[in-house]
Amino acid sequence: MPASRERDLARALAAVLDGVEPAVGEAGALAAVLSRAAATARIDVPEAEVERALARSRPREATPARKRRVRLGLVLAGAAAAAAAAVALVILSPFSRAPGLDVTARAAQALGAADTVLAVTERVRPAEEGAFRESARLGWLDLSEGRAHWTLQVGGRRVAETLVEPGEVRHFLPYQNVVIEASTCAAFATGCSELVDPIAFYREALAAADGADVTKTVVDGRPVYRLVLPVQSLPDAARIEQVAYIDAESYLPLRFVWRDVPDQGPPRPFAIIDVVSLRILPRDEAPAGAFTLEVPSNVEVVSREEAGAVTGADELTLDEARQLEPRLLWLGSEYEGRPLEDIEKVELEGGTAYRLRYGDDLTVWNYTTAVPPDIAARRNGPTKTVPLEGGRVARFYADPSGRAIGELEGAERSAAIVAPDLEKVDVFRALELLAPLD
Repeated sequence: MPASRERDLARALAAVLDGVEPAVGEAGALAAVLSRAAATARIDVPEAEVERALARSRPREATPARKRRVRLGLVLAGAAAAAAAAVALVILSPFSRAPGLDVTARAAQALGAADTVLAVTERVRPAEEGAFRESARLGWLDLSEGRAHWTLQVGGRRVAETLVEPGEVRHFLPYQNVVIEASTCAAFATGCSELVDPIAFYREALAAADGADVTKTVVDGRPVYRLVLPVQSLPDAARIEQVAYIDAESYLPLRFVWRDVPDQGPPRPFAIIDVVSLRILPRDEAPAGAFTLEVPSNVEVVSREEAGAVTGADELTLDEARQLEPRLLWLGSEYEGRPLEDIEKVELEGGTAYRLRYGDDLTVWNYTTAVPPDIAARRNGPTKTVPLEGGRVARFYADPSGRAIGELEGAERSAAIVAPDLEKVDVFRALELLAPLD
């Protein structure tokens, strides 16, 4: 680092320590490191003794810069030898300039070895206020064995719980008292998204993040690394990115921001996931209930199969659709200027589905035992699970062509909205308006 740059950094650091400037940028990061290094060895000094030390140390005509240096020396005077060595190391080679630092490798290593499990607590909130309700996610992940157990809570109440194990996938919806189960991830529209959302995907992305976009910054007064990890990038489709903020000391994730990256214009954040806690345990130390799904004895069980090909389709009149039981879910005879064009009964290998088309760019699917292949993710892509009003739970994902799809699972009918021209927020708002066809 040039001498002039070191002097500028020293002046900025002194201003931050004095409280004259906010703790941002490189100087803010260094101030945070210095404070932590000194905190463990700091001793309380009586105010009178401080005044006497100032009197002895201060020249008669001390300059403001000299005063700052004296104060900085007193703050660090009680630091232990180890802390002083750490401070010297930081001054000589700030973390933000450390050569050869492989952030992605260290971040991947920080998540534990193959024989460990992760206990994760997350807070999920919308990037756009009011887009969806804030929720908490409590999860156990055994990624090497292909196991995951997630519980979604809103206001301290469980609204959804998912268990994924080899050969078994179960979604429990407490408000509807239903379990939707299958023997394969392919039977669900979103696949086994709980295995990759968001910690598991983050770990996989780190392994493939050769040349990832890594910058250094400060969040809430602590130095962090910011990684931009591509989630999905398809021709003629909006790209989705995960921005990860990693603690610069532990290399554990602190926050994830999911955002759309359009062809033109700046990225648009959609969801923010704060990692409230993350523990790494040896597999044999995980509690007995870590990968167990407890459900009421009277729960309704719906079995789902992987859908095969479409074997036929017939158009229904609105009167014929009204006779169906259970009733179809729809958006009314018109939705935001889009008239209901037609209703189709679609026969599948494994079940029956119904397709309602609104205008040229919005489709509502209804299904029960089999997911229509048209809306299957066909891979374990990133999925956002978001609570709706009344205890219902929606999932958002993108299919291989990049179309935005929102799914609402239920005992009698599950529904999905396909809307390539709508933003995610708009898809979720449409899901909230789905109601039985009257």
